[in-house]
Amino acid sequence: MRRLHRYAFIGAAAVAVAAAAVAWRVSPAAAAPGPDLYIDIPGVDGCTTDLSPPPGEGDVICTVEQGAQFAVRGVVSSLDGLADLNENTVAGYAGLQFRFFYADGLVHVDRPGETELGPPASPYWPDCSIRGEFNSSGALLPSCLIAGEGESTYVGRAVEVDFVCATAGRHTITLDESFSYLHNEFHGTASEDDGDEVLTIECVAASSAPGTPDPAAPDPSLLQPSARDGDDLPTAGSGPAGGNDSGLLAAIAAGVAAMAVAAIAGGVLLARRRRLK
Repeated sequence: MRRLHRYAFIGAAAVAVAAAAVAWRVSPAAAAPGPDLYIDIPGVDGCTTDLSPPPGEGDVICTVEQGAQFAVRGVVSSLDGLADLNENTVAGYAGLQFRFFYADGLVHVDRPGETELGPPASPYWPDCSIRGEFNSSGALLPSCLIAGEGESTYVGRAVEVDFVCATAGRHTITLDESFSYLHNEFHGTASEDDGDEVLTIECVAASSAPGTPDPAAPDPSLLQPSARDGDDLPTAGSGPAGGNDSGLLAAIAAGVAAMAVAAIAGGVLLARRRRLK
């Protein structure tokens, strides 16, 4: 079954290339071992399968908030051991594909076209010419080939697929070793020997970001009113209309003093009347 799928992919690519009037050779033999592929989640510390031995389920825990969307990258890490089959002094590759299995609880977010391989004019793998994307329930297989007889020595990000953490709990994303490999210079299989590589996604309840106000708490502005544009509350060094308030303070002080004098005078007058009686 694996061989049938592989030949089907090569055949589909051959039709596309023929339509473009570009020839390339396919060799069913001479698979070159050695390249290293891995997956990771950028921005999440330690969330990578670039480890030896590669992680299985539960070995690498990646914490993502429930409801959040995140990207998983497919990376070509190394070409060590890749054979120079065409004997041109360059050990390169002519195509690549990554197969992702993802568990229930994660929802795949499909990018338009085949932009999992990057924008049309600037693919992640710069030599990507003939794109393909084969998706089914719980599985994704983005792939790309070089048109003609060229070869690439690029290492780095090649693929990026998006998911949403839909259900709380632990869910896995697996790089399937059987269908994740490079195409050698003659479009045979250049696979690695690491086996399946697994990221375990821990979907956790969303928490309030630092500094986010508690919606149940009272509005501090109602407890401690402050002057705003257009308010009548005076601020230091200014009156209600923005002028100096020294005259206002003087008038208040004079009024308080007059009230105090009146109170004292009234008290003296009342005492005199009591003596006269």
